[in-house]
Amino acid sequence: MEKINRTIKAAIEVALKRGKSVLLLGPRQVGKTTLLTELPVDLMISLVRPAIRQQYERNIESFSQEIEALAERFAKKPLIAVDEIQKVPEIIDASQDLIDRKIAQFIRA
Repeated sequence: MEKINRTIKAAIEVALKRGKSVLLLGPRQVGKTTLLTELPVDLMISLVRPAIRQQYERNIESFSQEIEALAERFAKKPLIAVDEIQKVPEIIDASQDLIDRKIAQFIRA
């Protein structure tokens, strides 16, 4: 399979190096998930998987607790990718809280 060179990847990498978090928007089937797998994330959370999605739907606080525990093990803010974030809208607020408290950096798609 031919690898597609996405011009947006460089811009995302620059933003991440500056300590920023990124919200990646776009229509279905344009390669957002593939792009996430090409970035140096410390944790990838895919809300496509029903068990993962249901865990956070039942207990949104477990999302924050998981990220806070991960951050304690890192010397830097961990970079977390959350794919299909729209499936659990409360994660948008939870991740924003973690960003505001400088606990983690996110790529949300």
